[in-house]
Amino acid sequence: MNIKKTIFLIIIAVTAPSFAQAKGLYVVNESGTINFIDTLSEIVVKEIPSGSSSINIAADPSNRYIVIGNGEENEKIWVLDIQNERIAAKIPVMKGKKAGFFFFAFSKDSTRLFVLNRYSPELYVISVDDWRLIKTIPLNLTPEGMAISSDSRFLYIINRAFPALIIFNLDTEKVEKSANMEGAFSSIINSPDGKVLYVADKSASKILVIDAATFEVLKDIVTGTEPVDMAITKDGRFLYASCRFSYSLIVIDPVEMKAVANIPVGIHPWGVTLNSDGTEAYVANYNENTISIINLKEKKEIYRLPTGKFPTRLVYVP
Repeated sequence: MNIKKTIFLIIIAVTAPSFAQAKGLYVVNESGTINFIDTLSEIVVKEIPSGSSSINIAADPSNRYIVIGNGEENEKIWVLDIQNERIAAKIPVMKGKKAGFFFFAFSKDSTRLFVLNRYSPELYVISVDDWRLIKTIPLNLTPEGMAISSDSRFLYIINRAFPALIIFNLDTEKVEKSANMEGAFSSIINSPDGKVLYVADKSASKILVIDAATFEVLKDIVTGTEPVDMAITKDGRFLYASCRFSYSLIVIDPVEMKAVANIPVGIHPWGVTLNSDGTEAYVANYNENTISIINLKEKKEIYRLPTGKFPTRLVYVP
């Protein structure tokens, strides 16, 4: 039996763990806020303004900073200093231009942030040390997502207008390889060993399993309706895909290359992330203003917590 708790949005002042020290979940809401959730007590601890039309969020590998992409602010990337509970910087990229979804990738040493935007044919390179835009690289692309290689030398980019998978070499600042592909892509991640890419095709409701070196499609895995976001365990043993119109989180076995479970969640699930040990998954339910907390061993939702309006993406900070 799946038992759910009804929990109201509460700002905890005394009894909750310190915002700066607690392990927890950061959820960005399109309405312009970030919720910090203490996943041990299942409590919304804090709500932080994050700028209008906030869509995407990412934590740097050192887990000190979180970046937020804003669709309508003049300074369109905000930086949250987790330890000091403050907005540390507002980075002016795409000034005066229409902005859509931002896509983020940090170098593994946390020194550089790479940024793409759905409505910009450019790659922005930002210094994490001082949050300065240090380079803008022209790209003839309409990006829909990216992942970074394990050695931080390459970006794997999925293109939107003309569906393609691209390898961009960060050393030479040139496209190294490109392959046209059919589909409407929504996200991309790579396996922990860097050998395999997973691309979500929302039009065909499947995940493409792709050899990162050759771009050969090894398998396409049928999912729920319109997969949006993905997360993978640190050992690469399980892949999870949120599916917007089947209201579900699909569990995929990458070894067998097939879906092994379908976990019901809330309305229009979007972002998905995992805790440090891969025992829980968290799914942002966009049209329900909630987060589903899922026990991955039992493969079922255990709680559903309220958030701000229209939660999109989330990150777990250990």
